[in-house]
Amino acid sequence: MKFFDPEGGFILQWNKTFLLCSVIALSLDPLFLYIPIVNGTQKCLDMDRKLAIVVCVLRSFADILYVAHIIIKFRTAYVPRYDHILGQRIFKDEPQYVAKRYLTSYFIVDVLAALPLPQVCMSVFYSYIRKN
Repeated sequence: MKFFDPEGGFILQWNKTFLLCSVIALSLDPLFLYIPIVNGTQKCLDMDRKLAIVVCVLRSFADILYVAHIIIKFRTAYVPRYDHILGQRIFKDEPQYVAKRYLTSYFIVDVLAALPLPQVCMSVFYSYIRKN
């Protein structure tokens, strides 16, 4: 199995791209608050369908990017702290060590970020509006 160099060009470029896409995804979340609208003719709560579709599609792309990030993190070797302090660059690229390190650090945060919570909340809201 091939592991990525944590200080290599691909990982550095991926981190920049991921950061930019994360900022864009974060700026999309407040748009979910503009989806519910008041229908003036019927005097009821409705939904801006065009905005809902655009925001959900863009947010879904961001969620796919988070899943790709999780996969890449499982494929990225690491340099243990003691080797880095001593000036050595010996990679730990054995799958069980990489997986254990990632699972005990930021894995849960990344999984929670990849969950499509805004889309689910919007669909629940839409189904609630349609019932009433």
